[in-house]
Amino acid sequence: MYIYTPRLFAFMKHIFISLLLFLFSNVAYSQRITRVQYIDMYKDIAVRQMNLYGIPASIIMAQACLESNNGNSELARNANNHFGIKGHNGWNGRVYLHDDETKNEKFRAYKTAEESFKDHSEFLKSGKRYAFLFSYDKTDYVSWAHGLKQAGYATNPKYAQLLIKVIEDNGLHRLDLVRGTEGKESREGREWIGGNGSANVSKALTKIEKREQKRRLKEQKRQDKLKRKMQRKSVNKGRNSIY
Repeated sequence: MYIYTPRLFAFMKHIFISLLLFLFSNVAYSQRITRVQYIDMYKDIAVRQMNLYGIPASIIMAQACLESNNGNSELARNANNHFGIKGHNGWNGRVYLHDDETKNEKFRAYKTAEESFKDHSEFLKSGKRYAFLFSYDKTDYVSWAHGLKQAGYATNPKYAQLLIKVIEDNGLHRLDLVRGTEGKESREGREWIGGNGSANVSKALTKIEKREQKRRLKEQKRQDKLKRKMQRKSVNKGRNSIY
């Protein structure tokens, strides 16, 4: 026969709560969004914003990945803030209190993630300190990355390198080759998806990837041909030296 003393009851309650927290934490962890999933979820919006504002889609996507931890950050989950933009500088919308450099700092809060992407474009376009960025080409993500660091978007001294790494590790530069204007494939090899942005970005990226594969194969054949030519010259030179 078991006798439940207050101490035993408190101990069992503690074990039960700990078990629940463990189970909930495992469920939450298993539901974390991977970087690949996150990019797939928002690449269409990034391309649309690029075509509206002139900001490289690769930069938009890379910033979102870093600033929101692939959509898993507290700000992204609770405030739909995917770019870490604070609620200062005349912001009249909703705010979310979050500890950052100081306790309970105000961050912008949105109804949807898409609102966050749109506001990020407006934030860069309207900010005087970011004005020089728009002199760079949409495909020059390296200059944009270093420019954002120079303008003070983030305090991390390696911010530019981090952005570039995310872009190159995930092939995000291909997003910059997708255009949202009506028309056929341009002379620069860019893929068009339609002015209203309703066409499939994934389909356009597939075409770009196939084109890049053909270009790489062609370059490899050229290099192989040049190598064989050099080898023949070397052999002929050796034969002539014998005689």
